[in-house]
Amino acid sequence: RVRAHAYLYVHDTVFADATFTSSFEKLASIIREDEVRAPGSPNSNMFAFGHKVVRNYTTNFDHNLTKWDGVLAEFGYTVKGMKNIKKFATKVTNLPQRVPRGTGDPYHTGVLRKKYWYPDFALYKFILDGKYGDITSGRAGLKPNR
Repeated sequence: RVRAHAYLYVHDTVFADATFTSSFEKLASIIREDEVRAPGSPNSNMFAFGHKVVRNYTTNFDHNLTKWDGVLAEFGYTVKGMKNIKKFATKVTNLPQRVPRGTGDPYHTGVLRKKYWYPDFALYKFILDGKYGDITSGRAGLKPNR
């Protein structure tokens, strides 16, 4: 059952800034019930959206995706019949692009990830660009996305 007025969709390896709670409360107070707010692509599939968007998309996102599928979705492609969340909103608000903030190793695997700042969400996102698999096996476990 849909309960909140607004939602924020994020993935793993996201760190919140000290202002996250107040930033989200402000965003949630102004977002329309039928609106999606999203940074330009690439955006790590991070979106804020109103509760009617959840009702509209129903089972659209009930798919198992690979990391590569997620990258394609991030750029707006329809993947495995799954449409972009913006298709379920009456209003789409484009937010500023993410901002590069160097690199970091949040899992202490010896593998650096790119670090990005999402100002409207007060979140940092770490990205292992083009690869996956470092969490379980460090550098030895790295595999290409495809």
